[in-house]
Amino acid sequence: TACACTHADLCQSFIGLVLLCNFAANILEAERAALGATESELAAYELLDMCFSFFYVLELTINIWGSWFWDFVSDWWNIFDLVVVCTSVLELVYYYLVNSGRININVLRLLRVFRVLRLFNKFPDMQRVITALTASLKPVLTAFIILIVVISIYAIIGVNLYSKYYPERYSSFVLGWFTMLGVATGDSWT
Repeated sequence: TACACTHADLCQSFIGLVLLCNFAANILEAERAALGATESELAAYELLDMCFSFFYVLELTINIWGSWFWDFVSDWWNIFDLVVVCTSVLELVYYYLVNSGRININVLRLLRVFRVLRLFNKFPDMQRVITALTASLKPVLTAFIILIVVISIYAIIGVNLYSKYYPERYSSFVLGWFTMLGVATGDSWT
């Protein structure tokens, strides 16, 4: 079936390769635009982007059809894919049909870069890494809060002990806190 085809390792690898090629094209477009690309170059990148968008819509349509919709929407990674692809399509529709190039919508067009995040859906190993990273957010946040409390304690001590001698660093809690943060990170501290 179509679903079996879109979930096959070879098919997922091909889609991943297309995503990486799209990302490389976005990098090249950004580099060339910053260096003063010609109108024909920019038009070529626009055409290439439309081809990538068409490919993603086709792949997503096959995936939705092959999954009988409910299996598709029950997976959050597929919902993420759907949002990214729909955003790309809406951006293209707005740019070419509604806007007709009259208004600069570069901020909206920047969302195309997020297509590369669809790689996380294509490869289970990447999904495991993302799951592990999100699972580590709570312990990292706890460590961050502990760091803030410790720096705050030392900032209070620093303000009480050194505000007369070093007012440029300890005249207030905020200055003392940033001084202690600089000491803790080694930033601008000699």
